[in-house]
Amino acid sequence: MTALLITYYFLGEHIYTYFGLVICFVLWAKMIFHAENGLSDGFGRAVLITGCDSGFGHHLAKKLDRMGFTVFAGCLCPEGPGAQSLVEEGSDRMKVLQLDVTKDEDVSLAKDFVQANLPEKGLYAVVNNAGISDWGETEWSTAKDFQKMADINLFGAIRVTIPF
Repeated sequence: MTALLITYYFLGEHIYTYFGLVICFVLWAKMIFHAENGLSDGFGRAVLITGCDSGFGHHLAKKLDRMGFTVFAGCLCPEGPGAQSLVEEGSDRMKVLQLDVTKDEDVSLAKDFVQANLPEKGLYAVVNNAGISDWGETEWSTAKDFQKMADINLFGAIRVTIPF
């Protein structure tokens, strides 16, 4: 408390400015320290991401490509606008592939493609992002709706994780 009073006495009304500068410096130092100790470049590593047609998977594929990762972007519709924007905006490390997580054949073909195109440091991660949601009331949904959600959200993740 004494230190605060002395600081206020010497710095006056500018204390908030100085305090803000100290906070910014601490956050900047933490960011620099984290970048040096974290994974800041992915060159030589690969990541498989499911559900890259849009949303989180799409944005993650772009981000990891910019970080230098080889990205295997699994898309339900590889000819669709989301997948095509990944091809157009991505580097030569961006590999868009057909991947319907409900089909064993698609997962098997994806595994073969990934194995044939792995960079020197191998597969670093698998991101099971493919998923759907039924925003309707439970009474309005059928058992088939819930089976479809479970097949994609639960069994799709299992179907992809086991072979990789």
